[in-house]
Amino acid sequence: PWSAQADPDTVYISDTLRVGVRSEPDSRAIPIGVVMTGMKLEVLDRQDNFIRIRTEKGLTGWIKDIYALEKPPAVIQLKQLRASQAMVTSGMEELQQTVKVLEETNTSLNEQ
Repeated sequence: PWSAQADPDTVYISDTLRVGVRSEPDSRAIPIGVVMTGMKLEVLDRQDNFIRIRTEKGLTGWIKDIYALEKPPAVIQLKQLRASQAMVTSGMEELQQTVKVLEETNTSLNEQ
């Protein structure tokens, strides 16, 4: 799933997954922890089809690259879009209130 772009500094776990973090870049290695969908992971190294990562809490280990995305997964993008939509809606409501005040002022001035 990697594009020809330069290696990113971070990757994210793709949608709705729990991925085992292993001590070695080997599927047979015993998992030392788990990372979940949406977790931001620092890329430390790449080897074959594994990525060595560090979580924000300091867990360091290897995950298979097929579970990692260069961009935030849909669940995070949706949260970001909802936050943006709320800001736009709030700004629109403020502008509508300003228009209403200006229309009332205009009507008042025209009646004089």
